[in-house]
Amino acid sequence: MNTISRRTEKIEIALLIALAAGCVAVLLGGVSINDAVVSILAFPFAQIGLMLRVLSLSGGIGNIIAVILYTIVCLLPMAALFFIRHKR
Repeated sequence: MNTISRRTEKIEIALLIALAAGCVAVLLGGVSINDAVVSILAFPFAQIGLMLRVLSLSGGIGNIIAVILYTIVCLLPMAALFFIRHKR
């Protein structure tokens, strides 16, 4: 791995940590911020949650499909990590 990709990887990790710290500060600190900022921080998780809720409330088959989609969404990071690790 060359130095440019390591530097880029470190920058990405730092940005993700800063974003996580901001989310925790908003949650625990009771910081009053605009709803637009909160919706930006929650994107796309709020939309995925709403979609799964509507699908789940649509009936039995919708509930089964929502659980399957939820499982797939939860396993996506693990699958990405698996493919990245096996690529190296």
